[in-house]
Amino acid sequence: DLNALLGHEISFTTGRNSLNRAKYFDENVTPEVMFANLALGTPERMETYEVRGEDFVSFFGRLNYSFLDRYVIYGTLRADGSSKFAPTKRWGYFPSASFAWKIKEESFMRDVSFVNDLKLRVSYGEAGNNRIANDAWRFLFGPSQNRPYGAGDINQTYYNILNTSLPNPNLRWETTVSRNLGLDFSLFNNKLSAIIDVYKNTTKDLIIDNEIPPHSGFTKQLINLGETSNQGFEIGLTAPIIEKADYGLTLSF
Repeated sequence: DLNALLGHEISFTTGRNSLNRAKYFDENVTPEVMFANLALGTPERMETYEVRGEDFVSFFGRLNYSFLDRYVIYGTLRADGSSKFAPTKRWGYFPSASFAWKIKEESFMRDVSFVNDLKLRVSYGEAGNNRIANDAWRFLFGPSQNRPYGAGDINQTYYNILNTSLPNPNLRWETTVSRNLGLDFSLFNNKLSAIIDVYKNTTKDLIIDNEIPPHSGFTKQLINLGETSNQGFEIGLTAPIIEKADYGLTLSF
């Protein structure tokens, strides 16, 4: 049997911020009440503005193939594009595949009566991470704090427009690679079942807020740096101890 699936996903996100300011509250009004009801004071400033969010596009495909009801192959491929990265680094490609062998269905296992089920599994997969702020790859500017100056009794206020972050046009997707080898079996008329897994997961191109020399004018910059991994094995055993019509007891370890 052969099954295939193709899909496409697209999303756009935007936000809306509101800024409201008031002054000249009654001296008996507490700060908590001021925050909850600005109308008790004299409105000074009210504005609403939109904040650009992420644009995300994804294409994905899946293929399943089963041969003789004993060999099962499963494969997927994702192509994800995110506006959080520079145009040349926007796309990430993440494949995954798995293979299962139903050993119990083989002819040499059919006469082994105490084995009810036996299956071997192997899998490999990649997944991307883009959980960073929007537009981290480009220059962003914003106003500095008000700075009053004046002559005599006249004070004026001016603003400086400053670069608020150090961009990184080479920033790219963080990728996690998962590898797994597993064995499932059930014995003695399903009186004992087990799942055994050996795994190794690696995350590369870690996106971190790296400290940089302050003489650059900034203290941190988002970069891809380093790699982490974790590995080990897991064993799960299940055995029904009591099986009655109205109640039962199962032990799991």
